[in-house]
Amino acid sequence: MTELQEKLIRRISKTENEETLLEIQMILDLEEPGTVEILSEEQIREIELSKEEIRKGDFITNEEADREIKEWLKNL
Repeated sequence: MTELQEKLIRRISKTENEETLLEIQMILDLEEPGTVEILSEEQIREIELSKEEIRKGDFITNEEADREIKEWLKNL
């Protein structure tokens, strides 16, 4: 076991913050092939809202977004 692994194990063992532990679990799950991401209710709600906006045509293309960002940056 590496020093970094031992350090992380100690820190994780001391952590009582459930949100932090869930985030650590999600990061580690990314290494597992075939792991299914579990979304929070808020994330699911945001995805559904985004899908509805797309159905209504309420979006811009990547090219439009890039142009808007470049224009915004010029005005800083």
